[in-house]
Amino acid sequence: WKEVILTDSRSPYAWRAAANLFDGPDRTPWGAAMHGFEDPFWRPFTDRPSQDTSIPQTVAQTKRVAQSAFAYLLRMQRANGSWPDSRYAYWGAHDYTPNVWIAASALSCMALLEWRDLDPEAADAAIKRGEDYVFDRRRIAFDLNEEVYAHAYRLIYLAKKYDLSAAKNIRAHVIERMNRIVEDLAGIQVSAQGRRAAADGAFAHEYPNAFCTAAALNALHLAQERGAKVPRRMFIGGTKALLSSRDKDGAFAYSNGRKVNTDPSTLQERLKNSMGRSPIAEAAILWAKSPQGSAEKLATSMNHFWEYLPRLEKIRMCDFHTDGELGGFFFWHAIFHTTEAIKALPIDQQAPHRQRMHAFLMTLGEIDGSFMDSHEIGKSYGTAMGLISLKNVMGPVGP
Repeated sequence: WKEVILTDSRSPYAWRAAANLFDGPDRTPWGAAMHGFEDPFWRPFTDRPSQDTSIPQTVAQTKRVAQSAFAYLLRMQRANGSWPDSRYAYWGAHDYTPNVWIAASALSCMALLEWRDLDPEAADAAIKRGEDYVFDRRRIAFDLNEEVYAHAYRLIYLAKKYDLSAAKNIRAHVIERMNRIVEDLAGIQVSAQGRRAAADGAFAHEYPNAFCTAAALNALHLAQERGAKVPRRMFIGGTKALLSSRDKDGAFAYSNGRKVNTDPSTLQERLKNSMGRSPIAEAAILWAKSPQGSAEKLATSMNHFWEYLPRLEKIRMCDFHTDGELGGFFFWHAIFHTTEAIKALPIDQQAPHRQRMHAFLMTLGEIDGSFMDSHEIGKSYGTAMGLISLKNVMGPVGP
């Protein structure tokens, strides 16, 4: 970039090069290259699967898709171990962007760990650098927006690492780290003494709501299954918050504290708006062993997810609310946590959802092998989410 500028400062390429050397007001480089939208090293992914979701995808085809995404993540990692290409920050507040980078970096480590067999040596090196970054507590913006995701996605990463490690000493170290993060999450769970009594037990990313409460409970459930110490009150409080925003038709309000809508004339809009948060919310209620949860309610929420998925997919490249409460930045959050929610269904009901999701995911790759939704959240985030989701639905599908 510097050579281009020195060669001919009047060239439009010089200006494009210079944009990658200066930070914008959000503390990330102006230029597209530093965010993965211009990459001189990528090779076009020509062996693309059929876009016809009715055609079963083979394991070999899936691995080819994963290999291209895997290579993209390796290229995007910074020298300090992070994947900080996201410029997700609202209202002029950039102090919490580090939490977004921690979350995206934890997801990227998770994706490389899940697909480690594609290139074990490269994955291990990248994961080592990534762990040094995501578990450095000095990098977390405590008491600021998005802290919940910095903790939740580190916790889910550790759950995956526990599953894939056979060494007892590594597992003991993982549980120790899990316990520390559980304490961090307990410290930010909203109480009656917090922002509003109506949100008692909720988690907040910018405000208390069902989708990040369910995401946090997803992480806590996985940690508890692997031996971490999760206080029962965290599940009780989280479930209370979720139930306070669930209406009689199974839709969850956009944020805690909003009056639950029961108007029959708004039913379809409510179900559409809630399609990405309902499955993981219902799964979280089940994982918390609440009498208000049931496999039937979760199955119904899955049906609503599939019914309205075309609406969300249609606007997944839009960076803000575009179809009512739906926006592109919800896309991979909805997909990933729905693949997690599938695990809460009875085992004999899981296979059709896994297979349908697998076929759908195979249609979403970009020409450079990455995955993405909202441009501002970033391609590393989307690529990591795509890889993790793909691995989730390639798991056991029943007897």
